[in-house]
Amino acid sequence: MKRYNLLKVSSIIMIILGVLNIASVLVIVLDIGRVLGLGILSSMQVYFMLLDKSNIVLLACYVLGFVAGIYGVLNSRRFARGRVCVILGAAIIALFVAYLIVAIVEGTFSAAYIASGIMGVLFPAMYIAGGVQNVRRFKSGEKPPEEFIGKRLG
Repeated sequence: MKRYNLLKVSSIIMIILGVLNIASVLVIVLDIGRVLGLGILSSMQVYFMLLDKSNIVLLACYVLGFVAGIYGVLNSRRFARGRVCVILGAAIIALFVAYLIVAIVEGTFSAAYIASGIMGVLFPAMYIAGGVQNVRRFKSGEKPPEEFIGKRLG
């Protein structure tokens, strides 16, 4: 029996990382609001004024990674939609590379960016590989096993 897990596993990892990263941004926003005595909307405005360009690109990368993870989980058994997963994964990697370039240009690049760069490209690359597997399965006319079609939990 063939494996069908690469897209789903990488999507779940991207969802988890996306939630953690977006939650960390929200904690920072709420902390700014608490320190300055502002409401949520005002503290978000202050947060975005304090951000440099590289962090705005990184926040877009987090959101796109979270959305791509959800799309990958929902469509991991629909081989015809593998091409969209490849495009989303490539967009995430492109955004992350843009983030690194902006950080280098701004002069905020440090050794910690290398570790985050490895993780920021590794999981989207796995996501792309899963999407490519699904595209190949679709082109060969392969159907998902019956165990995945029509069964619901509960």
